[in-house]
Amino acid sequence: MTVLEVRTDDLRTTRFTDHAPVPSDGEIVARVRHFGLSANNITYGLLGEMAGYWRVFPAEPGWGRLPMWGVAEVVASAHPGITEGEPLFGYMPMATHVTLTPGKVRDGGFADVSAHRQALAPAYNNYRRLDADPLWDQDHPGELPLFLPLFALSFLLDAHLGQARTVVISSASSKTSLGLARLLAARGVKVVALTSARNAAFVAGLGVYPDTLTYDRITDLPVVETVFVDVAGNVAVRAAVHEHLRDRLVRSVLVGATHGSVQSGPELPGPEPTWFFTPDHMRDRIREWGPAEFDRRFGAALRDFAAWTRSWLTITTATGREQVRTTYLSVLDGAADPATGHLLTLD
Repeated sequence: MTVLEVRTDDLRTTRFTDHAPVPSDGEIVARVRHFGLSANNITYGLLGEMAGYWRVFPAEPGWGRLPMWGVAEVVASAHPGITEGEPLFGYMPMATHVTLTPGKVRDGGFADVSAHRQALAPAYNNYRRLDADPLWDQDHPGELPLFLPLFALSFLLDAHLGQARTVVISSASSKTSLGLARLLAARGVKVVALTSARNAAFVAGLGVYPDTLTYDRITDLPVVETVFVDVAGNVAVRAAVHEHLRDRLVRSVLVGATHGSVQSGPELPGPEPTWFFTPDHMRDRIREWGPAEFDRRFGAALRDFAAWTRSWLTITTATGREQVRTTYLSVLDGAADPATGHLLTLD
């Protein structure tokens, strides 16, 4: 088992470690086929201590194993309910293999019940058994790890924003932002993109943002009742939006840190920015709609989004230690092409 680890206090510092995974009673070992990498995973690292992401796959003090969303195949099982050869989807480290402790096993999946993971939100411990999963598209195997977690955030944000009439989204080229913008636009919400000059033409050309502004044009935002969805996590951008809209800003929602910052910044005019925690909202929507209806709505929306991306997204693959490390560092540095989805395999 090879793992790419990062320093918890400096995400640019990396190392590879090697282990021999052997399942104890009740455990399974799965070979990681591939995992998706996006700015969302960088947010996991930036919030690792605060949100508990480093506890998912423990490492030596000072080092962390960033959670990824990926597909794996069971290669050794000491659990009576899980058979070798099963494909799984869920949290994976950047590794060749992962050891899991299945519990609450059912036809559609199971939870990892390892002691060190019990303080995490249930959504982060759940694994899908793909053989009978309606969301698993074997003709497009990269889409589930690339889109499901990001689009779940988009889908839940759309439900949370309710009757908002104007929504401004930073880091508008990110997959989460694009998913949210597409959902909002479909129900008639005016959506404004904030993006870098480098990505402005790409964002404007997708057709989901009626208006696209670069970060130096925040003062061109219309001063109307607005919800700000901050995917970038850039303190200066957030401050500029608040200063410009002031009491016309009705809500400020912190979602991510694609610009590599989770700083709170100075006190701002308008509403206090609040973090959007996906597992809490997923629990609330499932309680409101019921599990079957939630799955129906989300599945239909995810399939529609995935089909749409095929017209503009190129999924690239990287295999091996140095290719995976190089791709990780490019995403960390914000140098990734928004028209590219990264699917990685370490072995």
